[in-house]
Amino acid sequence: MLERRQLRLHRVGLMVKPKIKGAGPIIERLSRFLTERGIELVAEPIVEEMAPGCRAALVPREDLPSTIDLLIVMGGDGTMLAAARLMGGRRIPVLGVNF
Repeated sequence: MLERRQLRLHRVGLMVKPKIKGAGPIIERLSRFLTERGIELVAEPIVEEMAPGCRAALVPREDLPSTIDLLIVMGGDGTMLAAARLMGGRRIPVLGVNF
């Protein structure tokens, strides 16, 4: 039987493939959505360049897993595989958005 766990989100991580066309406005919208709900967005520094209006705590990519409750990945297969490797065996959900 599967174990059911209640997921409480306090900090959501964002990992993005660099230089994705059109990602900036989506990142800014995600930032607003989370902030309005009292959830902190934690992102790698490249996000600041892609979405200047984004309100996120910036941390190096390798530090994301230790600070988040959920990881959102924007990119393709390679970015998703990199996220899976980064997360290792941690029990943190990963949501992939194919761009």
